[in-house]
Amino acid sequence: MQTGAMRIWFAQSYERVLSLAVMLLLVGCSIVLMMRANHLDASSRNGFPPLRPPSVSDRPFDAVGFRTILIRLTMTPSWQTNAHRLFIAPVMIAPDPEKGPERLEIEKIYAELFEGIPIRWLVDHQLKLVPGIANMDSDGDEFTNIEEYLSKTNPTDAGSRPDPAIRLRVMDVIPTPVPFLFEGIGESVRGQIFSMRRLDGRKSYFVKVGEPIPDPEFPGWKIVKFTEKFEDQSDPTIKGYVRKVDVSELVIQKEGKRPVTLIKGKPAFTDDWIATLIFLPENRRIQVAEGDFFELQSQRYQVGAIRRGKDGKGDVLVKKSDSGARFSLLDIGR
Repeated sequence: MQTGAMRIWFAQSYERVLSLAVMLLLVGCSIVLMMRANHLDASSRNGFPPLRPPSVSDRPFDAVGFRTILIRLTMTPSWQTNAHRLFIAPVMIAPDPEKGPERLEIEKIYAELFEGIPIRWLVDHQLKLVPGIANMDSDGDEFTNIEEYLSKTNPTDAGSRPDPAIRLRVMDVIPTPVPFLFEGIGESVRGQIFSMRRLDGRKSYFVKVGEPIPDPEFPGWKIVKFTEKFEDQSDPTIKGYVRKVDVSELVIQKEGKRPVTLIKGKPAFTDDWIATLIFLPENRRIQVAEGDFFELQSQRYQVGAIRRGKDGKGDVLVKKSDSGARFSLLDIGR
């Protein structure tokens, strides 16, 4: 009789009994966890060193990796569709703890140069920001990434190749020397004549003012004007002795060019420049002046302006004969 009554009570109170059992189990688990946590804390104080975040001195700052992470944060095209949009908070950085965090303008990073190439261009062509990327050949077409950038070609497509002229470099730029040396003055039945010798020493000429210099290899030169000059110079071998030195000037001019003044016994240079170029794939050197033609891999080019900057670096402009495309050549030292 009692057994039947207990069964009836248990059937009626089943849910309450189960809830009480679960509550007791949770209380017991909580007590066990608290005891273990206290034991772990005591152990760490006794035998284990406290954990600390790594300081700046523990590892160097990876600027390239930092920029790469920032750029990847913006490369989320799947989040920016018309069907679904996900709100993304702006990237914040804190370069100066005293000033607090500031919003990072990702477009400013895109505009920066990485080894001479805009980061935007590298990202658009899915190239990694790793040291040496500018001089890598990403598509195997024998042109570097910076040459592809300068040529506006695709660095990941071997069929998109820059022009061979992009592999030209300027080795040196020097002024063109006047091919003649003014040696002296003489008298003849024709009157006053001037002794002109070629710089290579192979020939000499005696020419009057207004007459052309009769040299078949350097035609078009003539004497324009003569000015007799002397200056006092101290003799280093004799103390206090000053002697007169002939520094007379002879102005000569090539047809279509500006006049050049020669000082007796000294070489002179024109306003024209001579450039020495090197074609990197063949290690071939080419010496050119303005207006000269030359060929690269069966393609013809003409030299335009040749200049030398204040830093001593050469600037040479060449033009492709068939298309008229222009190329500003880089100095090999840049």
